[in-house]
Amino acid sequence: MDAYDVVSHLRDLGGVARTGDLLRRGVARRALSRARERGAVAAVGHGCVAILGAPPELVAAVRARGAVTCVSALLRYGLPLRSPPGQHHVAIDTHRGAPRRGLLPSTVRLHWTAQAHADGLVVPPAVALGHAARCLQLPDLVAAVDAALARGLVRRVDLAAQSPRAGAALFRRALALADARSGSFQESIVRVALVEAGLDVEPQVRIPGVGRVDLLVDRHIVVEADGFAYHGDRVAFREDRRRDRRLELAGHPVLRYAFEDAVHGVEHLVDEVTRLVAATSGAADVRRASRANGAGDRRA
Repeated sequence: MDAYDVVSHLRDLGGVARTGDLLRRGVARRALSRARERGAVAAVGHGCVAILGAPPELVAAVRARGAVTCVSALLRYGLPLRSPPGQHHVAIDTHRGAPRRGLLPSTVRLHWTAQAHADGLVVPPAVALGHAARCLQLPDLVAAVDAALARGLVRRVDLAAQSPRAGAALFRRALALADARSGSFQESIVRVALVEAGLDVEPQVRIPGVGRVDLLVDRHIVVEADGFAYHGDRVAFREDRRRDRRLELAGHPVLRYAFEDAVHGVEHLVDEVTRLVAATSGAADVRRASRANGAGDRRA
């Protein structure tokens, strides 16, 4: 067996493994030593080796004898985060003691679980979301749950079965607010902020002559949260202007926000929406009553 075979085995294992696991797969100690001498693999901790460029979160998980979890796992599953994690989050079995001091770098954050790595080096999405209740704020956690539900990575029953040791109340609140209809990360962030402010919010509402809008607040105000790279061409820009005009003519005031304003300036956004709701709620009630009366007259 040559260095290439050692690297091939490591790639099958995610790029990093404990020496004992490689030996059990039939890798000879001599071949492993030659691979290290040639620089094809490197030691990354006591009893662990990795290929060059191995994902650091997987390296941390192998060194801890655990699995990638929490925000580190969410990133690997492609779920949205406001910012990349500053640490490598690793789950280890609750029946094991903590790794001895100095074994793991300070960049590793441990989570305790009974479901650490039954399926490999990354915990299942539902477990990762449960652990994320310890590290994310409510809007960010809801946004991740929304995306996981929409993509079919988890089911509500899977999430309901989670009982995180930290952040259990936050996790339950996130499940109550989660909505698979959400169209984007920024839409989820805005929706949660508006709901927490006491407003009535419905996502992805279809309005005749316009199509779907991101959020309908107080049943008449439309809030649109544009993507980070939205309006890359004039056609998209003109289409939004057309939609906005149709909404205004149909009696739906429109507030449109760029990604940065929706995600990083959401407090100001909530203030503006709340003020518009207060300023237009009376007129909206009159319009709704008028439509209802008109429908009654037609039925008569």
